[in-house]
Amino acid sequence: MWTTGVTIAGAVLVVGLVAGAVMLPNQYQVQRSLDMSAPPAKVYATLARLETRKSWSSWYEKEPQADTAFTGTSGHVGATMRWKGKEIGEGQVRVISLVDGASVETELQLIAPVSLTSSDVFTVEPAVVGGQPGARVTWTNRAQVSGMQRLMALFMEGIVGPDYERGLSNLKRLVEQGA
Repeated sequence: MWTTGVTIAGAVLVVGLVAGAVMLPNQYQVQRSLDMSAPPAKVYATLARLETRKSWSSWYEKEPQADTAFTGTSGHVGATMRWKGKEIGEGQVRVISLVDGASVETELQLIAPVSLTSSDVFTVEPAVVGGQPGARVTWTNRAQVSGMQRLMALFMEGIVGPDYERGLSNLKRLVEQGA
């Protein structure tokens, strides 16, 4: 009798979670910005070349020895970077749109340990930084989610937000060298 009650309570909990997930938003967005004392053209050129990510991505800080492969022409639509590591998992990023000097849009496909496809857009705008010309970089990640991914979407701000802040800080250091 007692085990039947526990089984029923467990089933009700699972049904409740699934029903709750269906009622959650079907998309998420995480966005961070940072001003940099570097010419916008230099920042854009760095962002457009996927191979530079090993120098500024917070994920490569976690696992610099992760396997990485590049295909396509660097700095052009279609360029792709694939990675696989024990800490950072497996995935790929592909350049899908470039607006010269202004934005880089990529499709981010996580394969493992989580399966998710999202869009990353980096916008570069002229800004005054410390009284001098510089750039403001905004990194926006958004995705459509379904099923149980909707629960994960509730926590994306806390999951990747700090990584985006760290990545932008690393990018700032990189582009400000010799600026």
